[in-house]
Amino acid sequence: MNTFTTLPVDDATGMAESPNYIEGGKRPRFPMAPSIVLDNNGNVTMVIGGAGANAVVPSIAMVVLQTLLSNQTLAGAVKEKRLSATPSPNKVLFEKGFSQTITDVLQMMGYEIEESRKAFATVHAILVDNDVITASKDPRNPGVPAGY
Repeated sequence: MNTFTTLPVDDATGMAESPNYIEGGKRPRFPMAPSIVLDNNGNVTMVIGGAGANAVVPSIAMVVLQTLLSNQTLAGAVKEKRLSATPSPNKVLFEKGFSQTITDVLQMMGYEIEESRKAFATVHAILVDNDVITASKDPRNPGVPAGY
């Protein structure tokens, strides 16, 4: 239910200000980012996706960047603590244990910083590196990676 909004109705149009306004029989829109990352030759390098409402897109982006640009292991990147920004108010939510240095810098830049009270998005990914396939599932969610 937290994907729905209770924003007021616009007086001029009589319409909800958000596509996720609560209405009977309605399913909420929510962010998704199932992704396939290709190398320069068009070969699959990574397949990644997740769940977790507004935090899913930045969570996926963080795992991709940490794995492909920072040379972190896939499992390490998936386990890493995360953050997510909200557009209004200008707030950054972060998981307990996230880098204090980074949150301090964000605060100096004018962001409101808040430790999240709930679980962040979960990310599951498959990495192809030199024809070796590695799968990793997020420890924030039960289960095991599997492939055939």
